[in-house]
This record gives sequence, structure tokens and C-alpha cells, in this order.
Amino acid sequence: MAIQYRFSKYNLLVSVSPFFLSPPLDCFPNFSSRLFSAVQFKIIASQMGVNVPRIKLGSQGLEVSKQGLGCLGMSTSYAPRKPEPEMIQLIHHAINSGVTFLDTSDVYGPHTNELLLGKALKGGFREKVQIATKFGVVLKDGKMEVHGEPEYVRAACEASLKRLDVDCIDLYYVHRIDTRVPIEVTVSTLQWKRYSATAFGVMLDCIFVTKFYL
Repeated sequence: MAIQYRFSKYNLLVSVSPFFLSPPLDCFPNFSSRLFSAVQFKIIASQMGVNVPRIKLGSQGLEVSKQGLGCLGMSTSYAPRKPEPEMIQLIHHAINSGVTFLDTSDVYGPHTNELLLGKALKGGFREKVQIATKFGVVLKDGKMEVHGEPEYVRAACEASLKRLDVDCIDLYYVHRIDTRVPIEVTVSTLQWKRYSATAFGVMLDCIFVTKFYL
């Protein structure tokens, strides 16, 4: 289950996985419940004067904004694709408003969402944010394949680093678990120095694995 928000004037849906983030309801005192799904509201930080708090994510020292920005809808899925300059402007607006935790995946587009984020983070924005991206899902001939083999993980990480145009991914995690490969084998690949991230984890398929590794 994902928490969904509408962000700014572009009416984009922002998905936040409750495995990693709780809704930043202390920013919005009119909301009384911490358990909700498909709640949609506009966040216009410049008008509301929202102060976005920061939290520790997991046990590996990663600190992020409590409100994250899911970038999927900027390239595909929730709505018609928006003009790239407007999406870059939106990302900059989020960062300048205190939302520094940006989530993407190599399968979004596929690939185009990471490329968009890489362009948006030029000009000094990279140092202000924490990038989360995912691997494990491959689309072939309209069908979804799940991969967790070490050689695939290394290749996927190299490709994401190149598309994002960064030398480090702050949070790199498994989009889906490949049941053919022991999760320890998949995750241990991320501990190699060349592919190391600030933190790594697993989403959706197995909560206890996420808690253990993140």
C-alpha cells in the first residue's frame, strides 16, 4: 500500500511507501489520522509556509526529508507525460521547499525518469538531495521480469549511476524480490565498494527483510 499525495500546481501524484516513510502529518495539523491511503491534497509550500522536518531513515545513518517526492508520474503512469522543463522546475520547487528525498527507478519510463532526475540535479542541486532508485524489474515485450542475480545488480547499478550522472546513490533498493536468488546474495552485491550506497533495502515483497537490511 502506498500513500499518495498531489503535489503543486502540476497535479502530480506522489507515492510514498509506508515501509520507509510515515506521512508528515505534523506539517498538516488538520489531518487527524496517521493511517490513510489514496488521500490526495495539494502541497503548495510557498503558500502554506510548510516546514518539512527531517528524519533518520533506517539504521545506516541516512537522513532525509520526512516528505518525499516520488518522480514516477513525471514520466509515465499516473497522467500524460508532462513537458520536461516543467518537471525540472517542479523538482527544483520541491527541493527549495525542503523536500529533498527524491524517489525514482530504472523501470520508470523505462529509464527516462532517472535521466530526467539527472538533468534536474545539475547546477548544485545534487548536493542538496538524497536520491533513492530501484532495480530488479525489467520490461521485455510488454512483460515484467524480476532479476536479482549479482551480475544483473552490478549492471543495473552502473546504468543508473550513468543515467543519474552521479557517483553515489543514497538509497538503492530492490523493487521486487527475485525468488530464484537468495535475498542475501542479491543484497550482498550492494556491499561491494564500487556499488555501495549510503543505505540499501528491499521494498514491498518482504517487510522483515527491509527492516533487517535498511
